[in-house]
Amino acid sequence: MLLEAASLKSFAHSLIYEYLGKTGVKLADFCGDIIGALLILFIGFKIVSYVVKMAHKIFERSIMDTTLQTFLLSFIKIGGKVLVIFMAVTKIGVAASSIVALLGSAGLALGLSLQGSLSNIAGGVILLLLKPFQVGDYIIKGNSGKEGTVQAIGIMYTKLLSVDNKAIMIPNGNLSNASITNVTY
Repeated sequence: MLLEAASLKSFAHSLIYEYLGKTGVKLADFCGDIIGALLILFIGFKIVSYVVKMAHKIFERSIMDTTLQTFLLSFIKIGGKVLVIFMAVTKIGVAASSIVALLGSAGLALGLSLQGSLSNIAGGVILLLLKPFQVGDYIIKGNSGKEGTVQAIGIMYTKLLSVDNKAIMIPNGNLSNASITNVTY
């Protein structure tokens, strides 16, 4: 009976040791990956912040429109953070193809749901790059008859001030696709 208890204890000890030994190594590797991913996140976010600050200084020295500066800085910041998060998640062991597929399907769904807003953003970028008018110009928008002095050109909307002091907000998607008469020009 004593021999039986000793062999059972030895069997239990070897089973527990073997199980904990294998999972302990895997757990240690996983903890190392987690620490590595956290370091990637911490250092990566610091680098993204530094790059955004440097880009801001470069944009301030250039003759770039303030609205375009804001748009590009947000694009750099969001793009950099997405890249850092992607690197951290792949460090943990998630397959990169799974992340790319997830981001692709989420991007498609988001793009379809925000189609009007994205067209306004694209229109805003086109207006800021091509500059068919500037703040202070008096414009007439195509067949709609909306006209006024340009007060602000934003990423989504352009604000006009009519002759009778009414604020008119025109979506940039519509404005970039319409014929515009710049009376001031």
